[in-house]
Amino acid sequence: MAGAGKNQVIKFANVAATLVDISQYLNDASMPQEAEQLEVTAFGAQEKQYLPGFRSGTLDFGGMWEAAIHDIIAPAVGASGIAVQRAFEYYPQGTDTGEIRYSGTAVILSYEVSGSVSDITSFTASGRTTGATTRAVV
Repeated sequence: MAGAGKNQVIKFANVAATLVDISQYLNDASMPQEAEQLEVTAFGAQEKQYLPGFRSGTLDFGGMWEAAIHDIIAPAVGASGIAVQRAFEYYPQGTDTGEIRYSGTAVILSYEVSGSVSDITSFTASGRTTGATTRAVV
């Protein structure tokens, strides 16, 4: 059943590997996933043929920047320029019983803070999921 996007929840691991609810800072979130197609078309074929390949995905989110969110997200990019893996949980319609939860590990590949004279300071972050992303019912 469709629900309001405002109920989304994202939990992201801090430097102590504790999942922290960062939803209070967010106003945008998505978790696109895709599967590779491996082409196996042979000479003489009339149509292309494919086999299923690996799945992959991203975890993208953004919102209102504050020092508290920076302290959680920025270290995941890596102070030495090396991104680190962090656990996450994503609840597309909230955490009530019966709702869906996706969980896994992501490597944050980009983190940007921006602002203008007529708007709030905001941030965006994007990570690549690594390993299995599991789907469960809360």
